[in-house]
Parts: sequence; C-alpha cells; structure tokens
Amino acid sequence: MAPRETNDRIHDTKSGKQARGEPLDEVQSDLFRPSCIPSNSKVYSGVDLSTSPANTGVAFVANGPAGLVAWRLPAHLPANDRLICRIFGFSEAMAIDVPLGWPNHFVRALRAHRQGRPYLWPPLGHLDDVAWRVTDKEIHTRLSIDPLRVTADRIGKTAMRGAAIQSVLPNGPYPRDGSEKIIETYPAAVLKALALRHNGYKQGPECRKLRSKLLVGLSRAFKMTFRPNLARQCVDSHDLLDAVICAIIAHEAKHGRTVTPTTRREKFSARTEGWIHTP
Repeated sequence: MAPRETNDRIHDTKSGKQARGEPLDEVQSDLFRPSCIPSNSKVYSGVDLSTSPANTGVAFVANGPAGLVAWRLPAHLPANDRLICRIFGFSEAMAIDVPLGWPNHFVRALRAHRQGRPYLWPPLGHLDDVAWRVTDKEIHTRLSIDPLRVTADRIGKTAMRGAAIQSVLPNGPYPRDGSEKIIETYPAAVLKALALRHNGYKQGPECRKLRSKLLVGLSRAFKMTFRPNLARQCVDSHDLLDAVICAIIAHEAKHGRTVTPTTRREKFSARTEGWIHTP
C-alpha cells in the first residue's frame, strides 16, 4: 500500500516560480502553500538540520479539507540559515532535528575549566553524567534508544549551526523546552515511540524499501496525505523523510500530543538544554 497523495498544485512564489539565488525578501507562507490548504490554515515546519544547506531537509504540514497534508520546500531553494529563519517567522511552530542546547552540567564544567577553577568532574566510567542532557536520559529510559550526545558525538558541529540559527530567530530568544515556537525532536525516537522501524532506513540495501514502509506507517498514524511526488522524494532522501517527521511533531506538540517535561528537574533543565519531543 502506498501513502496517499494529493493532486493539488504548489506555488513556489507569488509569480509562480523563483529563480535560484533570487533574494528571499519576498518569502512568505503563501509561496510554499499547496492550493488545497486554506489560506487561514496554520503551517507547521520541520527541519532535518545538517552542517550543509544542501543536506538540510525542510518540510511542512497543515490541515487541509481531508486532514493533515505534507509538502516540502521547493527543491531549488537552498536551506540556508536566512531562509530557515524566514520560514520560522511564518510557521505556527518549527520542529528541528538537532540538540537545541548543551547539558547544564557540561557548560558549568567548561566554564570552571576556562577560568582555572576546580570543578567536581564525575569519575571515569561516569562521564555520561556530564555528556548527556536530562532529555537524552529520559529518551534512553523510556524508549531504550540513545540520542547522539551533543558534547561528544559528531552532532556537535550541527548543534553549533542550530545555536547560530536560534540566536537570530525573529522575536527570540525562545525557551528550548518546546513550550513556545521552536521544538526539538529526534526522528528515530519518534519512530520508536510509534512502534515503527527506527533504524536501517538511512543506509543499507533495504533502506529505500524501509523508507517506503515508514511513509505508509506515518500516513496511517497521523491520517495524512502527501502532495504529488513527495512520497517518492522521501524514499529517495532520508533527510527529507526526517524533515517530514519533524513537521509532524511540530503539529503534534502544539496540539499537546507529545511527551513533555514532568518532573521539576526535567522542567528546569529543558528550558536551557532542550527537550526531545516524541508522541
């Protein structure tokens, strides 16, 4: 079974098309809105962030007449920081696949180290107490999956780009717990929470087949349709598939259907460290 697709048009610009490299001062939400989406329907965006705009996926969801509809950023537009900020401006919420902050314990330890002050580091064998954020530990406990550590894994460089984007978001700064407009998520954890295959879909001989099955699972779970060609493009690109998952979570989080911080420690830490939202 293939995921459902809509037969509507999509407008890249007010005049119907925008050339590569054209200034983006005129970018507004209607430039990316499929014709089946009412003009007053709220748009939720998702970003699978990478250190390179070329490898950064951007997708959108909104409520259409028959339910949730997903579409993508026009392929000729580079997902650079400036465009992401403009998309954030017209989105009801944006979910992004990158740690939004660093562990508070880690930040305090580095500050002490820089200033030459003594600091009580954990003993060898317990350095994850510094390397992991509170939300990372919660995901590990609840879903038995380990997010990449922003302090010690390759995701750190991408998180630096994420921090740079956060610093220039319109009307910021924003809390990093997802309580306002910017939301952190982790697609693999989202898939695990939905009881869908959460590994093997990015690389390997079965990855395209797995991505196709995931699209069907997402379509059923959220009663959503995909604009023409999007399903095929998601099969071709795991970056785009992850961006669609992010956009779904932006929608779900704003409707109170994701796991949020509950304990006092989680709430305190999430404001600065970030919080991974999953169903």
